[in-house]
Amino acid sequence: MKTTISKILYAYDTVLFAYLFGSYANGTHREDSDVDVAVYMDEASLDMQLSLHHELEKRLKKDVDLVILNEVRNIYLLEAILCEGIVLKEHEKRDMFEVRKNHEIIDFKNFKRYIDAA
Repeated sequence: MKTTISKILYAYDTVLFAYLFGSYANGTHREDSDVDVAVYMDEASLDMQLSLHHELEKRLKKDVDLVILNEVRNIYLLEAILCEGIVLKEHEKRDMFEVRKNHEIIDFKNFKRYIDAA
């Protein structure tokens, strides 16, 4: 499955890097599990997102939860993707993205500890 997803992603130039996460990444998937894919796009237009989503579902014959990393605001989801995700497509911008987002995660956790202690 990872190879199929990677081939699809590499066909989309606007997808700079991507991760497989969730049950297919950690080996706990079942027959009815969806496939969780997170992508960072150079151009995250709605048409491009819909096209990619359709292509993934058509080729995998599975429901796909496509997460656009450019738009993720949920720190817990972001942490799950970065900590447990498997890189499916690589790009030089991924390292800087991970550094920035990991700083956001750490800042959030520190702030949450501060608030919880108050």
